[in-house]
Amino acid sequence: MRMGTAALAATGVLGLLYQSLLRPRVLTWGASDAEACARLPGDELLEDADGVATRAITIEAPADAVWAWLAQMGPSPRGGAYTYDWIENLLGLDMHSSDRVLPEFQQPRVGDTIGVGKRELRTEIVEPGRVLASRSADGSWVWTFVLSERGGRTRLISRNRFRLSTRAARLAMLPLEAASLVMERKMLRGIKERSERPEGGQPGDDLIPAADVTSTRGITIRRAPAAVWPWIAQLGQTRGGFYSYDWLENLVGCEIRNADRIVPEWQQPQVGDDVQLAPGVPLTIAIVDPGRALVLRGGMPGRAGASPIDFTWAFSLLDRPDGTTRLLVRERYGYRRWWACLVVPPTGLISAVMSRKMLLGIRDRAEQPQATGTPG
Repeated sequence: MRMGTAALAATGVLGLLYQSLLRPRVLTWGASDAEACARLPGDELLEDADGVATRAITIEAPADAVWAWLAQMGPSPRGGAYTYDWIENLLGLDMHSSDRVLPEFQQPRVGDTIGVGKRELRTEIVEPGRVLASRSADGSWVWTFVLSERGGRTRLISRNRFRLSTRAARLAMLPLEAASLVMERKMLRGIKERSERPEGGQPGDDLIPAADVTSTRGITIRRAPAAVWPWIAQLGQTRGGFYSYDWLENLVGCEIRNADRIVPEWQQPQVGDDVQLAPGVPLTIAIVDPGRALVLRGGMPGRAGASPIDFTWAFSLLDRPDGTTRLLVRERYGYRRWWACLVVPPTGLISAVMSRKMLLGIRDRAEQPQATGTPG
């Protein structure tokens, strides 16, 4: 009896903590207080909602570029939801996130219906480049995207409104809120990554046209591309390092030392040059466009000891109108052996951690007053 009472008390305390401390953050990830409280287009489709989640992200691309990815969302043959497909498909949603704009799904119209599992969403508001709102057939769910553009950047807000007519339904929604954050955060970042890609794809995409795995990460740097490029040009294990956790890289024998200066003799990368990823692990420079792009490739066809994985690592610098640089880093993997699919996915988390540190390292160096020096 005492254990049961204690368990109920603990559950109540945890519920109160979630309600007061965590829940507001879960429901408003990425959104400002003003955005979370604002009345948005589509709110009128479900007044007096019992549950509201407003999440947002800033995208370094104009609204038209973002709209293209929103317009085609939905289950196959549409463009998916740009989140964890494997989770959605465990639920039978038939989602397959597209990495390209699908021309046949670029004209959403009021009255269009899209099935999401057992539910059907009807498109209620279409204002191209500004608002896309849908409502479930039973009227209990409204999902609205609102875009606002300023200075070539787009603020994308995603709002979900629910009618939860019973106490049981409201309680059942609480654990789903955290799950929805995981999925929607991935979705917003997926839209951001796709929208920020250079028109026509990123340099190096054509080297592995049908990649099995693609990951794209980016960062905004408050300097022009000319100030960022020198740090990209000198990447390499025997050169300027990778500006990531070199102590961690060196634990596994990579012998990397990150440079804090621009080294003139490393500023002329040439197609065909080798860039060491680690001792005895060369990548070959496939594309050089100074100030714009550097693409490295591993597992080159015909090389001795060819890898079971074809790999490209592309760095693209986008010159923004406000004088900043958007740096995009893309990894693409093509499997040459069936078992390669067992190797790449487990390294994804490590790659994300190391790439984030690398991007921050490049940004911090580029934004400091430039210095040049000699290696070592």
